[in-house]
Amino acid sequence: MNHGNEALILSNLVMEELLPSLQSDILPKMKGKKNEKRKAWFSIVEDAYNLVQNQLADGFQNLQDECKGSNKELEGIIRSDMDQIISSKEFTAGKLKGEYREIKEYTMCEGHSAYQVHYCCRPCKMFPDHSISSKKAINLI
Repeated sequence: MNHGNEALILSNLVMEELLPSLQSDILPKMKGKKNEKRKAWFSIVEDAYNLVQNQLADGFQNLQDECKGSNKELEGIIRSDMDQIISSKEFTAGKLKGEYREIKEYTMCEGHSAYQVHYCCRPCKMFPDHSISSKKAINLI
């Protein structure tokens, strides 16, 4: 039931839904001997299956072609904006690196213990000019 290409799988699913209505509409109206009715019924089901399969294969192929066309169009849109995306990424990464450098530069404050530090942008009694580097502050400990 669920093996084969997409058109076969779709055909099986459609026939699963269609078969009960075919049975209720066609079987009661069929006349003849039991063997003839059975042959005619299998022929009708086979023809219906082939018709469904052909229509679904065509429709599925059209849908795939449409999706490929849409993919190419969307790729073109994305590629045209790729330079802007990359430059925005680099700008954001640069800003984050700059913020990280500022946070990394600590100074020791007179009121704190040797292991507590604060950011260099805060006022400090020990280093009021904030020009001292974290290495110098560590050497002072």
